[in-house]
Amino acid sequence: MHKLEVQAQRVYSIAFSPDSTKVIVECHDGGPILEQIWDAESGKKLPELSDLWSIVFSPDGKHLFAAKNQILDAESGKELQKLDTPNGFMFVDFLPAGERIITVSKSKEEGYVAEIWDVESGKKLRSNKLLGLQSEGFYEHFVLSPAGNTIALFDGKNFQLWDIHSGLTFQKWTGYKYLGIGPKEPYSGFGTQSAHCSNHIAFSPDGRQVILWGREYIVNHINW
Repeated sequence: MHKLEVQAQRVYSIAFSPDSTKVIVECHDGGPILEQIWDAESGKKLPELSDLWSIVFSPDGKHLFAAKNQILDAESGKELQKLDTPNGFMFVDFLPAGERIITVSKSKEEGYVAEIWDVESGKKLRSNKLLGLQSEGFYEHFVLSPAGNTIALFDGKNFQLWDIHSGLTFQKWTGYKYLGIGPKEPYSGFGTQSAHCSNHIAFSPDGRQVILWGREYIVNHINW
């Protein structure tokens, strides 16, 4: 057992890398929120992989994506590729096989756009405008389904599911039910003023159900 000597004012989250060899600590020390990576076996901080932002590990733990659109080697921290895009990303994740990255960006001209990139070359393979209801929220939260074929968006007011290949919306709003966690009123449905606090999503392992929740600990359940 090791104690991680994290020097920070506040720690927001801690998680293992997919291969369980590293620990990711999200924290801040008076500046921006950064992520530090520690060796799980020795308990030592890995300086070449620390003080990054918006880290996403590949499923095999060999690569990671960090802010500034970089694909890094998860052992050395060496930059392997940089995605060529003029926009920042609202959402980034690796597809389940680990050979592709999916990103979501947003612009006034096009709305939401999903792009798929090749990890090895850093080249863009496909771009799809995500059609349908466009969120006007400020706390959009995206999640990729376990199968890697669907993106869910919830901003506390609007919920929808997109097929990443076609960009078409195939589910909005409907089919939720209150699960009895937290006060039931005034959360009788989406679109209420208080529902703006809810901006988190989790898929079930089979990808057929979604749980939505937020700061007021209300849980809504969608099944399709």
